Amino acid sequence: MSGSAKPVTEKRLFVSDLKLGMEVADTFLLSAARQNQSTNGPYWLLEFKDAGGSIPGKIWSPQSRAYADLAPGMAVHLRGRVGSYRERLELSIDAMRVLDEEEKAALDLSLFLPSSPRDPDEMLSELRDLAETVLAHEPWRRLARNMLQDPETAALLRTAPAAKALHHAYAGGLLEHTLSVARLCLLLADHYPCLDRQVLFMGALCHDLGKIWELRQDVAINYTTQGRLIGHINIFAGKLESFSAETGLEDEFAEHLLHLVLSHHGTHEFGSPRLPSTPEALALHYADILDAQLKQAGDALAGLKPGDWSEYNTTMARFFYCPPKSPMGTGMEEERGEETAGDEVRFPPGPHEDGRDQTPRERIPDGQVPQELASEERVSEEPMPGGQVSQELASEEPTPDGQVSQGLASEESMPDGQVSQERVSEEPTPDGQVPQERVSEEPMPDGQVSQERIAGEGGAANAQSPGKKEERRAVRGTLSLFTIQPARESLCSLPLKE
Repeated sequence: MSGSAKPVTEKRLFVSDLKLGMEVADTFLLSAARQNQSTNGPYWLLEFKDAGGSIPGKIWSPQSRAYADLAPGMAVHLRGRVGSYRERLELSIDAMRVLDEEEKAALDLSLFLPSSPRDPDEMLSELRDLAETVLAHEPWRRLARNMLQDPETAALLRTAPAAKALHHAYAGGLLEHTLSVARLCLLLADHYPCLDRQVLFMGALCHDLGKIWELRQDVAINYTTQGRLIGHINIFAGKLESFSAETGLEDEFAEHLLHLVLSHHGTHEFGSPRLPSTPEALALHYADILDAQLKQAGDALAGLKPGDWSEYNTTMARFFYCPPKSPMGTGMEEERGEETAGDEVRFPPGPHEDGRDQTPRERIPDGQVPQELASEERVSEEPMPGGQVSQELASEEPTPDGQVSQGLASEESMPDGQVSQERVSEEPTPDGQVPQERVSEEPMPDGQVSQERIAGEGGAANAQSPGKKEERRAVRGTLSLFTIQPARESLCSLPLKE
């Protein structure tokens, strides 16, 4: 086996220190190892890591033939240089030796395993204090204490990563992520008074708690057998009953909390057993996405100067740009303790396994009508957040007078294969009348007609209904199409805080 001098006992160089063209001679852990084939023979595609991060590397043929078996978790001492491939730094290996078990046991693993920049005991204490402050309902408070003060749970929380690779993938990352999501949820509850602040906080606390049993970090982060077979969402669902025993928590609150955990991934394709079906579930879902994706963006921009672009982020399928910071007013830098605009942009330090890409819709120029909304006959559903277009308005083609657009058919799946009342009949009716099959079976308050009952998209019934008319309003370049109806109190009709 090709080798090098015996490794030094002290690590001198970390991944975060590496620059293009540098010569490297140090010890690293293998976090990935795969043998590929090229025209010149087999080669090893490796990933090396330490507390400063990770970097890919290659061993080309014929040198690669000296390594019959390389595997994640091995400790190696290598010599090589830092090169670049597809705008990403990588190591080209000249010589490498795998450490034996005795040498590996002598290593200080804290030098090789990334961890949160924050002290885990400090974060756990902060989370416990928040629970005592936010939770006024005593059963909620007892449940939070049962989880956060349980010796096994607390010990696992201190070291658990939040994901295998994508975000907060290091020791203490789960605590860091949970605390961040909890604070985001409290901000949302302040802004939207309709939200149940206590259940939303408990959802933030519990949404990823199952990961302490799903993931294990040794020299690498891997899934446990339980994690692979069941997954963190279902693991927590199975433990909620034991955690809530003797707390006096009402069934309806326990069910709502369970719904928040089951739906926090947002969609079925991203592993969510249920779609978010309460305002609190929606708020938790977006708070979770926001923290995970901003963490990935911050990691990509770490160490860059304003005007720089990051390496390509394969998970989110984009490069990230490091913009200049807006200058503060005179004296405000000292008051807020912030750096001036010319300094390096700082993101949270540190290096929803979700795989989710929440790509925003393309911006519509002011006053223009999107192609999918170009038909004058369309009747809108409720306005969607962030300029998104509901599935009910997704049809690309206008339909003849009186016909029902396929785009108005709900995309929601019904339990046990049932078909919603609104989708039973797609046949047009004469003179713009509303098909009986599309009449909602649920009574509406004060004699109002639900939006699902407005079928014939250009018929006489639409044009002559008193108190209802279509309006289009361009707001910051995004068209909002809606139907004016007699006023009724909304769940979130309380004034929002500035």
